[in-house]
Parts: sequence; C-alpha cells; structure tokens
Amino acid sequence: MGSTVTIILELLKQRPEIHNQLRSNRMLLSTVERYARELKANHEIWKGRLSQARPGSDESQIASEALEFALKELEDCFPSSTTVNQDD
Repeated sequence: MGSTVTIILELLKQRPEIHNQLRSNRMLLSTVERYARELKANHEIWKGRLSQARPGSDESQIASEALEFALKELEDCFPSSTTVNQDD
C-alpha cells in the first residue's frame, strides 16, 4: 500500500488548502490511509473490468489504464476546501 499512500499524499499536496487543513486538524494520516485503501480497491475493480472487456490484453497496460480510471474517480470524490473543516 506504500505506493498508493504516496500517490494520495501527492494529490493532496496539489491542493494546499485541503492538505493544510487536514494536517492542522491532525487528520492527514488517517485521510491519506483511507483514500489509499479506496484507491487500491478501485484499482483492482478497474483491472477486473478491463480484463473482462479486453481478454488477452497486456496486463501492465490494463493495470496502467485501471490506475488512471481509479485515480480519476477518487479525485472526483475529494472534498472541496470548504467542506474539509466543518467545525467552523
């Protein structure tokens, strides 16, 4: 899961307001781990879908495409900066 954690952390760093809010609320690690588990699960689902749709295709190509789809889905679910800190 190490690589998925790194991917999620980098995605959050691209959103400094969200990253900083999570860090200041001491929620960064738990949030990164949750999204990493979600990314891994979605990646596996997409690999299965693409393998069924394209039997005989190169596994590394399918894995790469599956990761792209899983990342896109996850990014679409990221909270906006205004919804991260709901205690205000």
